[in-house]
Amino acid sequence: MFISVVIVFISKCVWLFIAVVESSSISTSKSIDLDNFNEINSNLNKNNVDKQQFDETDPIYWYVQAYRNLQRRQYLLPSSSSITNRPAKNVILFLGDGMGISTITASRILKGQQQQQHGQYHHSNNGEEAMLEMDLFPFTALIKTYNVDQQIPDSAATATAFLSGVKNNFNTLGVSAKVKRNDPDCDSVHRNSIDSIFTWALNAGKVAGIVTTTRVTHATPAAAYAHSQNRKWESNVDQTIINGTFSETDCKDIALQLIENDPGKRLSVILGGGRKGFLPETVKDPRGINGDPNGKYGERKDGRNLILEWLQNQHYSGLNESEYAYVNSSRGLHQLDYSKMKSLFGLFNYSHMEFDRLRDQSIDGEPSLSEMTEAAIKILSKHDKGFVLLVEGGLIDQAHHRGYASLSLHEVLEFDRAIRRARKLLSKQQDDTLFLVTADHSQPLVINGYSQRGNPINGLSRRKDGNQLPFTTLSYTSGPGFQTLQQRSNITNMALEQAALDLKYRFHSAFLTKKSHHSGEDVAIFSNGPMSYLFGGTLEQSFIAHAIGFATCIGPYEKEIHCRQSLRSKLLSLSSSTSTSTSKTGRISNAALAIIMDTPEMLIIFFIIAGLIFFITILIIVRILWV
Repeated sequence: MFISVVIVFISKCVWLFIAVVESSSISTSKSIDLDNFNEINSNLNKNNVDKQQFDETDPIYWYVQAYRNLQRRQYLLPSSSSITNRPAKNVILFLGDGMGISTITASRILKGQQQQQHGQYHHSNNGEEAMLEMDLFPFTALIKTYNVDQQIPDSAATATAFLSGVKNNFNTLGVSAKVKRNDPDCDSVHRNSIDSIFTWALNAGKVAGIVTTTRVTHATPAAAYAHSQNRKWESNVDQTIINGTFSETDCKDIALQLIENDPGKRLSVILGGGRKGFLPETVKDPRGINGDPNGKYGERKDGRNLILEWLQNQHYSGLNESEYAYVNSSRGLHQLDYSKMKSLFGLFNYSHMEFDRLRDQSIDGEPSLSEMTEAAIKILSKHDKGFVLLVEGGLIDQAHHRGYASLSLHEVLEFDRAIRRARKLLSKQQDDTLFLVTADHSQPLVINGYSQRGNPINGLSRRKDGNQLPFTTLSYTSGPGFQTLQQRSNITNMALEQAALDLKYRFHSAFLTKKSHHSGEDVAIFSNGPMSYLFGGTLEQSFIAHAIGFATCIGPYEKEIHCRQSLRSKLLSLSSSTSTSTSKTGRISNAALAIIMDTPEMLIIFFIIAGLIFFITILIIVRILWV
C-alpha cells in the first residue's frame, strides 16, 4: 500500500513541478515599484499603511486605495455565496464613450419603441420596459470620473484610469499625474509611464486586442498601449513643445508607439479607423473618408508607412502569410480564414468610422461594431491562456458632441448588439469570462418635460416652456444646438416634431458651445462573470483596472491567494485524471497534494521530500534488480 501511494504521489509531482515552473516564469510589470507595492500590500493586512502618506501624483496612492477596496469587496461576499470566486480566464471591457446614465435610459426606451414598431412584442408596450444587454448583468456600481487636475474629465485621462489603475492629468495618456499636458521633458514621460492591463495580460501569457469605432490612436484605445503628454499627438509629435535638449526619438507619436513599442506591437487584434495616422503625407489614402478618397493623403511627417511596417513585422515574427492580415473593408474582414488567423490589423476609415446608421453597409463598406467584435473574439478565444479585449463604442460620444442625440442613441443600440453577440459567441466560456460594461465619462444630455408613457423618446415633450414654445424630451445643457427665443418662435410644433426625426437634427442646448462639453457626474459599470461581485457601491475609476487584474491574476495580482488556489484546483483535477479518483491510493495522494500546495513553504519541503523519496525508490529498484 505504501509503495503504491509513493508511486502515484511521485507521478503527480511531475505535474506540480511543471505548473510551478511555468507560473514562476511569468514576468511582472515594472513601470512602478512593484516590490514596494507588494510590501505595502503586506502592511495593508496589518493596517500599517496610511494612504495619505502618498500624493495623488504617485501611482502607489491609487494602488493602495484600490487594494483596500478589493479587500472590502472580499469581506462583503458571504462565505456561503454561490458566486464563483475563481479567477477569470478572459475579460471583455465594453466602453461606451460618453455613455452617461441618461444616455443609457434614453437608448433603452428607443430600443423598446423600435421593437414595438417592428412587432417584436406580443403585448402592449411603451418602450420604457425594455432592457439593454447590460441591464441583465447582476452587479452594478457607480464610477467617479474626475481627473487629478480636472473636476470634469477628458477621455485620455479617464481611459488611463480604467486601463492602468492610476488617475492622471487632463489630456495625458499612460503616465502618472507627475506629467502634465504638453510637458516638454520626454524623459519625464518615460520615467512616469505606467503599464496597462494589456501589458499585464501579455506578460501573463494571454493575448489581447482592441476594437473601436474611433481612430485606433484616439484617446481610449491609445491609453491601452501609449504614453504621451498630449493625446493629440496621434501621428506627429509637436516639436515646438519638446525641449530642444532632447532628441526627437525621445518622444514618439501614438501611432508609432502602437507599431513599434510594447505592448502595442504584441496586440493580436487592432480594429477601427484612422488610416491617416499611419500613412505619410506623400501617400494618398486608398479609400479616404467613407470610401471616397477625394484627394486625402496621410498625415505623417516622417515619411513612414506604418501599415507596411506592421505587415513586415508580422512576417519577421515568424507568422505564415495565412496567419496575419491587414484589411480596410467589410469584404476583407469577412474573407479571412479565422481558423488560421493569429494577428489582424484593420483600419476602415481615413479618420473615425462612420455612424452606424449612416455607414456604407455593403460588402465594400465598413463593418459594424458587432462584426468587428465577432472577428476579434474568433481570433482571441482560440488562445489557451485567455485574452483581454477592449471594445469601444466611440461614436456615442462623437454624436453627442455634435448635438446628434438620435444618432448617439443608435450608436448605443449597436453597442448593445455587440455585447449580445459577444456573449453568444462565448456562451461555452461564459463561466470563464468577465464581462464589463461602462463609460469613461458622461455627456450633458437631459431627459425632461413630463412626457407621457410611450412618448417617442426623440420627439416632443407634451408640455411647453414658459414662453409657450414646444421643446423636445431630449436636450443638452451645452452644445451647438442652441437657438435664440426668436429662432424658436418661428418653429411650429409639427415642424419641430418632423425635424427631430432627422438623424442629424441638433437637439436644443441651453448654452451655445462649439461642441457639447463633457459632464462630471458618476457613470455606471455593469459586471457579469467570475468575480463580478467586485463591482458594487461607488468606486474610483482607477479601481476598474485593479479589479480586472485581481480577477484574472495578472500584473501585481498574479500571486494573490485565489490565484494559488486556482492553480491548486487545476492540478488536483489534473492529477485525479491520472488515477482512479475513487481509489484509496488516489484519494491519499490528492489529499497530500492539497496540503502541500496551501503554502509556499510547504512546496519547498515537498520538493525536498519528493526528491529523497524518488532517490530512495531508485536505490530500492536498483537493489532488487541487482539481486
